[in-house]
Amino acid sequence: KAGKQATVLASTATWDVHSADPSVELAPYTAERLRAVTAPGFSPRPKLLAPLRVLRVERAAGGGFDVVASWKAAENMPPPGPLRKPLGADATDRGAEGSEVVVHTAQPPLLCTGFEGSVAS
Repeated sequence: KAGKQATVLASTATWDVHSADPSVELAPYTAERLRAVTAPGFSPRPKLLAPLRVLRVERAAGGGFDVVASWKAAENMPPPGPLRKPLGADATDRGAEGSEVVVHTAQPPLLCTGFEGSVAS
């Protein structure tokens, strides 16, 4: 909402995951925020790219960073449940499985891989 452009590279299109197990979906608050910024008329809308596997991050010759990723096989997402409101996010153009995509960013990319709980096993 701050007028910034964002690109999300994800191993799974988590914004389209609908499951009876809430631990594998986006939290309701996060899903609602994502729904708001991907709605028609919102600008700039984030670019959502999945399924991708990030291979490496390199410093770009002209400054900034290049994130090099490889397209994974297409995923079959189950249909949404009766209580789930679909996100309706447009998937950005998808490459062929195994092909690489390079996303350039002026800022260091953020690695968001979840978290480890504080409960000792």
